[in-house]
Amino acid sequence: MSYRRSLFAIGLCLTLFVGQSDAGVTTQSIIRDVDTFVSISGDPFLHDSDRTQITTLGVFNEDALTTLENEVSQGEAMSFQASFADSDGFTAEGGFSASVATSDEAAFLESFGSARLFWRFTVEETTVARLDGFIDPVDQAKATIALLGPSSGFYRFQQGVRIDLDETITLEPGLYEASLTLLGYAQTSDGVVTSASGTFAVSLSFDSPSAVDGPTAQVDTAPFVYPQPATSAAHVDLRSPALAEEDLVVTDVLGRRVRTLHAGSPERTWDLRDERGLRVPGGVYFARTGRSGEPIKVTVAR
Repeated sequence: MSYRRSLFAIGLCLTLFVGQSDAGVTTQSIIRDVDTFVSISGDPFLHDSDRTQITTLGVFNEDALTTLENEVSQGEAMSFQASFADSDGFTAEGGFSASVATSDEAAFLESFGSARLFWRFTVEETTVARLDGFIDPVDQAKATIALLGPSSGFYRFQQGVRIDLDETITLEPGLYEASLTLLGYAQTSDGVVTSASGTFAVSLSFDSPSAVDGPTAQVDTAPFVYPQPATSAAHVDLRSPALAEEDLVVTDVLGRRVRTLHAGSPERTWDLRDERGLRVPGGVYFARTGRSGEPIKVTVAR
């Protein structure tokens, strides 16, 4: 738990601004999640895996830890989150680490850690939001933070680069979704070892429009895929809560359907297999939703 101790040792204190009672912010739903996964494979047909996932709808202060090893290989993943949200805003801090090691260069290992927060709320009248803090993805870790709504918002994505937050965003009446995701894979394949880790400490608060005179941040909602090229799985982030209700269809370059990733979340993971469960060959594929119609290029490397 060294990443957790190092975060608190910073002495960073995030304090919610007291929201105006007439701001009219109402929580619709809150989902918090920590997830860890480790897989060890000696060949394409024999593997061992384990997973720890904790999801809650209440105040969250939780750790997830998964470890797995055999005679020559070991993997470990840890993630944690402490967060709170109400009509005044939210504060969240957490992180993860993922590592793998093996003495067998032919073995494939993978470990994964993530911490996520999704908060949907409605704004009844024009309100100013303040977004402060940092997200620090290290090595292969990826960080996404978004505040999406009907007329304004904020979006940032980085891999291996720290995100520092100091944003003032004007929210018009309507439904919004604030989301924070920090995740990453550590892998070893053909003797090449990668790692991933990261920490975050973020707050979102509300104030009256007259209290802060700040610009409205613009939202980039174009979907993206990572990693590119994909070797074991491709993660598709649609960036739009509305597209969570759409199936994501993967096709080959000839337009033939390969796999359907069913609706349920703006983020989908394709395990690079077809509908029969067979591994697809390396090459270029496309994913698209019925609503957007725009193809999302996915490159598979074998």
